[in-house]
Amino acid sequence: TKTNILQEDSNTIEEKRRKNVIDNQHFLENLKLFNVFI
Repeated sequence: TKTNILQEDSNTIEEKRRKNVIDNQHFLENLKLFNVFI
């Protein structure tokens, strides 16, 4: 059904957003570590 597809789409978008947030946190942590070494 259409609603089912919409639901799946929003789930996928949510997953991507969550992954982006996690990636950003890792990036920031790495940046802090990197700055310590400079």
